[in-house]
Amino acid sequence: MYYNIKYKHSGTIFQGKYKAKSVMDEEYLRILINYIHLNPFGIESPNLTRESRQEFSNEAIEYSKTYEYSSFKDYLGEIRQQSSILRSDLQIWRSDLTYPPP
Repeated sequence: MYYNIKYKHSGTIFQGKYKAKSVMDEEYLRILINYIHLNPFGIESPNLTRESRQEFSNEAIEYSKTYEYSSFKDYLGEIRQQSSILRSDLQIWRSDLTYPPP
């Protein structure tokens, strides 16, 4: 808001408006969980193509386990430094992680 007032600008500055999309089925939810938790591997290996990511699935999972800004360890039931933010009954997702997401 400060920027908009100072420079007589209106609307968003850096990106478009926030968009929400409802998750209507479990398959799409699994894809989102995979994407969110395994996406930090792109920081480690930014030049991988979508096709070559399959070769690095184990590395992606291991990297995501060590990524400090992720709740991935909560989904795995492992302890992380911050307090757990997810319910423990989400264990059903542990066996569904695949990289790259389908």
